[in-house]
Amino acid sequence: MHGHPVVRRDPETPTISELLSRFVAAEAGFAALARAKQAAGLLDDSWVDTLDDPPKEKSFGGAIGHVLTHNVHHRAGAMHVLQRLGLTEVPEIDMMY
Repeated sequence: MHGHPVVRRDPETPTISELLSRFVAAEAGFAALARAKQAAGLLDDSWVDTLDDPPKEKSFGGAIGHVLTHNVHHRAGAMHVLQRLGLTEVPEIDMMY
């Protein structure tokens, strides 16, 4: 989304510390980009996602919304697995609770 080349990482399993460091840097860059696009009124503008094969044009606003809500998908999947394993008291984990 920034237009920078994609950095391919070493296939070795990173440590928790390395993952956290990468997350903090990525989150800061993403937040800055999202705020800048919103402030400039450019959420409907598009960018080319070169990680798609073939590359695909996407809107900044759609991609930002996707990132912000994507964890819901994973949380629901984890809850489903826990319920299928027979857990009866699976908490509804939500930022509002």
